[in-house]
Amino acid sequence: MSLSRLAWLGCLITSLAFLGCANAERAKVTSIKRVYIENTRLSTNSTVEMITPAVLDTIAMELTRHGYVVVSSKALAEGVLRMSWKTGTSTSNYEGDCPLSLSMTLFNLKGQRIFSGNTGPAVPSSFWNQSRANAEVALLLSPMPSAVAANQ
Repeated sequence: MSLSRLAWLGCLITSLAFLGCANAERAKVTSIKRVYIENTRLSTNSTVEMITPAVLDTIAMELTRHGYVVVSSKALAEGVLRMSWKTGTSTSNYEGDCPLSLSMTLFNLKGQRIFSGNTGPAVPSSFWNQSRANAEVALLLSPMPSAVAANQ
């Protein structure tokens, strides 16, 4: 075989190996099925107030996609997903353009952390909009383990 064919074959095998690892990671399941979504830190930032309802809807859709059932109260839940915006001190000349990042943690009822993630370094609130927030939620929750199969 020529060197270019060997290189191409090597790339193909490597990418299949990574794909297998990603699917193996995704195959993990949690011990919970029903999840309550909790917005733990309310903010006075106007951007956060504007996009949080859409973020909560996207979280619910992503949880459903992972096999969870989103419930309306903690009493019905087997786990709680805590969502919060982290705000920093503004370095901009524009008042109210403080850095924001989004974090989410899934706990079971014993308080054990099942999954945790955040959007990374905070970016100025002027960069956040509903579309970006929804994309960040989907990306953030993509490695989340699937829910246990319902037996009821």
